[in-house]
Amino acid sequence: MAGVDISLPDANGKAVGTAVLLELSELQVVEAKVYKGKQNLPYVPGLPSFRETPLVLGAPELLEVTPNVVLVDG
Repeated sequence: MAGVDISLPDANGKAVGTAVLLELSELQVVEAKVYKGKQNLPYVPGLPSFRETPLVLGAPELLEVTPNVVLVDG
């Protein structure tokens, strides 16, 4: 199982997406990856996915093992 989340952007619009892969039966971290990028769109209430999706998708793509389940905050 993998969990995915992103940070708030800094003053320059840069943010970090993370993906952590967990072996559920052992409760051990198998792999963790970080994806850095810039959020190019402004915040629009009700539509944060348009600016956050590239970071949410970028981090799991870096994982060497494909998770069976992905939990996304939001």
